[in-house]
Amino acid sequence: MIKTTIGEVINQVIDTSEHHLYVYRDGDTVFYVGQSGSPADRLMEHLGKDRPWVPDRVGTVILENMPQSNQWQIEMYTLRDCIEFMRTQAVLNFYVEHLDNLLFRRELINDAEDAMIGQLKPCLNIIKNTRNRARLPEKYQPNKNTIANEGVKLG
Repeated sequence: MIKTTIGEVINQVIDTSEHHLYVYRDGDTVFYVGQSGSPADRLMEHLGKDRPWVPDRVGTVILENMPQSNQWQIEMYTLRDCIEFMRTQAVLNFYVEHLDNLLFRRELINDAEDAMIGQLKPCLNIIKNTRNRARLPEKYQPNKNTIANEGVKLG
C-alpha cells in the first residue's frame, strides 16, 4: 500500500501502476473509495484537471476544503493489499487463488472495491453504498456564511 497525502500526489509524480484501489480520508473520516488503473491520475480527474475540466462531487469537496485537504490521506492498494478487506467475503478463497490471474483482474478489483465500501462506509460514494453510507461531517460542508464572489469587482 502507498500512503501519502492529496498535496503530495498533486505536486509529485508517483508510480501507482500496480495499485488499482484507493481511499481518500481525513483521519477516521473516509470520503471515498474508488478504483482506477492510475489512482494518482484519477485524483486529478476528480479535481477537474482533465476533461471536462470540471470537478466532480469528490473533487468539489477536496477543493472547497483547501488548503487543509492537501493533508488528507490517500491510500492506494494493490489487489494483494486488499486481502484483509476480503476476509469477510464469501469469495475470499477465489480471490486469493486468482490474485495473479489477469483474466480475473477486473472481477477481483470490483470485489475488493465492494468489500472496502462495505467496511469503510465512505460518505461520498453513492453507487454501491446507499444503505449504510456515513454522512459528510459538518466541518467539511461548504461554509454557508461566505458570500460567493465576495470582493470581485466588475468593470
